Amino acid sequence: MATSIDKAKFKEALASADTSECKNLNHLWDKTAAIYKQNTGQEISRSLVYQRVREWKLKYNTESKKGRGPGVEVDIPLLKTCITESEKDGPLSNRTELYHLVAEKYNAKKPDATITHSIVYLRIDANEIDIKTPKGKRGGDGSQLRGSRIPGVRRSRADKFNASPEAKKSFERLEKSTPTRFLPLVDAIKRGSRSAAVKLHCIECSGYSTAEVRNCACPQCPLYLFRPYQGKPEPEEEGEAVTAEDDANTEETVEV
Repeated sequence: MATSIDKAKFKEALASADTSECKNLNHLWDKTAAIYKQNTGQEISRSLVYQRVREWKLKYNTESKKGRGPGVEVDIPLLKTCITESEKDGPLSNRTELYHLVAEKYNAKKPDATITHSIVYLRIDANEIDIKTPKGKRGGDGSQLRGSRIPGVRRSRADKFNASPEAKKSFERLEKSTPTRFLPLVDAIKRGSRSAAVKLHCIECSGYSTAEVRNCACPQCPLYLFRPYQGKPEPEEEGEAVTAEDDANTEETVEV
């Protein structure tokens, strides 16, 4: 069953979001989703906004920016404040953790903001913002010396996740934000399943509606051709299923 959306309130949200402040269509979709949530209490994804705009043939003034446009608008002074707050007790264990924490603080201070840790990294780099947290070392947190690795020894992805504090934090956040019926997919991801990760990502992007995943209207998405539920008659009844392919992928190993 597709996600139910109040068309009148959706059109109001789109009209309110469609101003000169929107730098590109993704910005417009994000603002529309934020305003719709504020007015109705219902959370919808950027992908779902785009699908409904196309389905209902709604008009808007914001133009699509091709090539390297300005991208997501970020309040740089606020970003610097969030960085300072994140590092007030000193450097974090790695920069990825810093970027995630800064994004969380920034979005909390700006309710209509939707920046990700990737955007934080890009803006820090573009604006040459000084940070205390040093770069991590490839392959771990630096606790293992490069020369101490035993040639040929491999371990499963699940073992690698279990040994990573960053992975544990990520799974804790994922479990809190994921509806109960889809938690088996989180368990599969913990066991190392990449296909389960793709599956849950698509479900989250589509507002946790498996029907929306099957009818995805974003062919430009890198995961479009890999999305689950393609051609299935009643995908909404199968959202939490972990396939044999998922289980098979848990056996993949990662070199230590």
